[in-house]
Amino acid sequence: MALRRATVPADEVPEHSHETAHLILAVDEGYRSDAAGADAWRGPAMLVYNPPGTVHRDRFEQTGGRFLSIDVPDGMEPAGIIDAIALTSGPARMAANRVIASMLTGGAPLQLEDGLVALSAALLPRENASPEPPSWLRIAVEAARDLADDPALRVHDLAACAGVHPSHLARAFARHIGCSPGAAIRRVRIDRVAAALRTRQSITTVAAAHGFSDHAHLTRCFRSAFGVTPSAFRTAFD
Repeated sequence: MALRRATVPADEVPEHSHETAHLILAVDEGYRSDAAGADAWRGPAMLVYNPPGTVHRDRFEQTGGRFLSIDVPDGMEPAGIIDAIALTSGPARMAANRVIASMLTGGAPLQLEDGLVALSAALLPRENASPEPPSWLRIAVEAARDLADDPALRVHDLAACAGVHPSHLARAFARHIGCSPGAAIRRVRIDRVAAALRTRQSITTVAAAHGFSDHAHLTRCFRSAFGVTPSAFRTAFD
């Protein structure tokens, strides 16, 4: 893992490839990628997975943009993915942040391996033998994303947006999303906090901006998610 800066103007970046799979986390704005889904990217810190041998020409619009490059060891890359993809799913982004935190803190080999395996699994399409998710679930998921920064947001608010009972909402989240509605809200908040910390913002300011009651509340949730404090995570981008 290495934090790098773009030193070549965008129009001078040639097409190239890498023998091993790798992840690129574009810390700053203005990153351009040919990966599937990159054009429709919404939110900070674009995360791109490039399978081994992918020919690409990813670049920043302006020189100086920061990006975190993570090489994926042989045997850890997900089978069956042959094209570069921009990762928008909560589980994939959470798994990537766990890998960053583990490498930053010199985590035990088993911890790092577990994180890489989780990341590899999160890259694969979700296998779901159950019926298709109801149309209202998408509304609830979008509401969780759009309203997550409101510290007063509760599960029953998501249920109201979707027009269903909270318990019905919880069952649908468990079946189709793989977590509770509250966990989905926390994922969005923590993901946004991790992105904000890469810009070296004040932790107190970040906590207030993304739905946490105070610095201590953020620290508890962040440590629970990634195993390190927000301040320790931020040092990776100094």
